[in-house]
Amino acid sequence: MANSMPNTKPKTKANTEPYRKVKITMWDDPKFRALSSLPPSGQSLFIYLLTGPFTGIIPGLFKAGRAAMAEELGWDGEAFDLALDEAITLGLVKFDPKARIFWLPNAAKHNPPGSINVVKSWGRAFELLPDCDLKLEAWKSLKSACYGVSEAIGLAFDKAIPLPKAMPSPLPSGIQKAVSSKQILKPEREHIARDQPVGNFPCFQPVGEVLDKFRMYPGWTPLPGFCDRAIAWGHKLDRLTPYSPPQLRQFCDYWIPEDTLRFQEQWEMTFAKSLEHQAMKKFNET
Repeated sequence: MANSMPNTKPKTKANTEPYRKVKITMWDDPKFRALSSLPPSGQSLFIYLLTGPFTGIIPGLFKAGRAAMAEELGWDGEAFDLALDEAITLGLVKFDPKARIFWLPNAAKHNPPGSINVVKSWGRAFELLPDCDLKLEAWKSLKSACYGVSEAIGLAFDKAIPLPKAMPSPLPSGIQKAVSSKQILKPEREHIARDQPVGNFPCFQPVGEVLDKFRMYPGWTPLPGFCDRAIAWGHKLDRLTPYSPPQLRQFCDYWIPEDTLRFQEQWEMTFAKSLEHQAMKKFNET
């Protein structure tokens, strides 16, 4: 009677617990998109981070911007951040806002690599992620998960994915002062002045508006006549004080890390929508 080979593969939750395969193309399926949208919540966001279109071949590790994901979900930025804070607080998600890297620590435990070729396929995807402390933390966890499956897969990981660099240390204060503030804060855009109406509202004639798309930058402000335009767009703002300096700073700080290009008018529309949401939230709380 032939001796049966012992099963040396360690048991994991992925081996013993029921699971289902979900295709990320689900999110772009016309019928799925026709369904009522997910409401902003921690659970909704976690499901999206596990299965959404921004995910890659490495379980739980990918690059994405908060604003881009919020836009895909149809949520405003504040609602997205609240949901993300829930997941981060519980340790389900980790996020580096500068590198824009998301890491779901338990993903590799529940989705361990099934073969050496799978680990090899991770190599290029991991290399393309920006180096930062979170990437290094994910590397350690992924390596542990690979060795937890078998020594062969662990060795394949060592060969395919070398140790990443940690987050670089800040420049000494003397060097920082030697760099011109214009070099640091200069927005990536070109200014083209014009004297013509904005959108379909001929009564508004701002001078010096930017024709090209640009990324958000420190010191950005809406052009004169912003409140009238916002009201014409259907947003309910106070004509006397449509926004405060802290609200403007908060808006800029939120969007600066995001790699999002928009026209001046589009940024103003986004700002108006954010102001209206804040006003409605404050009203509901009173």
